[in-house]
Amino acid sequence: MSKWKALSAGIALLGLTATAGHAETGVTDDTIKIGMFAPMTGNASIFGRYVVGAQAYYKMINDQGGVNGRKIEVVLEDSACDPGKTVAATKRLVSQEQVFAIHGGVCTADIVAIKSDLERQGVPFMNLGAAGSAVTDPLASNMFSPLPNTTVVGDTLVNFAMSRPDTKRVAVISHPDDWGASQLNPATKLLKEKYNLDFVTSVFMERGATDITPQILNLRQADPDIVISFLYPTETAIFVRQAHQYGLDTPLLGCFGAPYEDTLKRVDNPDATKKLYIFHALKAPPASPALKEWADMIHKYGEADAVIDDYSLNGISGSRVVVEALKQLGDDVTRKGFIEALNKLQNFDTEVLAGPVSFSADDHAGVKTGAMMTTLDGEVVSLSSWPQAK
Repeated sequence: MSKWKALSAGIALLGLTATAGHAETGVTDDTIKIGMFAPMTGNASIFGRYVVGAQAYYKMINDQGGVNGRKIEVVLEDSACDPGKTVAATKRLVSQEQVFAIHGGVCTADIVAIKSDLERQGVPFMNLGAAGSAVTDPLASNMFSPLPNTTVVGDTLVNFAMSRPDTKRVAVISHPDDWGASQLNPATKLLKEKYNLDFVTSVFMERGATDITPQILNLRQADPDIVISFLYPTETAIFVRQAHQYGLDTPLLGCFGAPYEDTLKRVDNPDATKKLYIFHALKAPPASPALKEWADMIHKYGEADAVIDDYSLNGISGSRVVVEALKQLGDDVTRKGFIEALNKLQNFDTEVLAGPVSFSADDHAGVKTGAMMTTLDGEVVSLSSWPQAK
């Protein structure tokens, strides 16, 4: 081999070594691989709709040329809202698929199950749809949430209830688990500290229960002005239906776990839902003209016949945050740089949520606001305080 050829081979080898030394997991010259997990099957599969909006946004970005020339490659795993399956799915995404980051999770327990391992490995994580405050509290350097958490939900429901004139007696029904407690505890604290009140009664409904007659009678006997509920979709519908059946004719306030319009369909009784108000994170009701461009995006890049609801629209928020942080990195895409970019994100308007997303090195719970959805004069509306009587 001539000296020139030997020198050329050495330079080429040096170049390959340097490139390999600076390569980041899940990143090539043309792609950035993002792992995603959600309950696509099982009893909680309704929450899989978050994936529709999230993936649609990534596909739109790819159609526009990607992020600084790199396309987003999504690898989706089914978690079934089962912590054991989530641990296995995450291991596949991190070890086998070698993803750059994970954008996933709708059930808080799933995320808690993988939280310490992902932090230890330094894999960036963006919450897809879980509301539990445990996603970001205690703080983990790599874990971020672009949605209001259960503390925000609990506080919002209490403040909304107390914005109703002459409200003195507030009751609550909740699931007796960590998810329920993550809303009930801050709600109880706020009601006491801000309004000097206690819940007149607190009752509990197990997941999967179909008859809650004793709880309804307990609530009715307490004679509340308002009842707050921290229940999942199926149980919310059962509660609303049976409350009406047993004459609990008082305003009912629901949490983030059961979208308003989905609950209307499940209950299928306008008389039972005429005093129903449910928390939501969007800047307007899903069918509102204010969200039409995002509904159109989902139909074009996601599913042509997709249901446009809270789930699918909320799913967009995390994808928008991920892309915004990646844009800040330019060509040098690293996990460390990505986390640093997220920590600097302030007042980012997702154009989907009611409030902006802001992170800092000390606070990864990105959204601190929400509103309530109900029907007034035949129109679904969003409210920040009790509607004034006409």
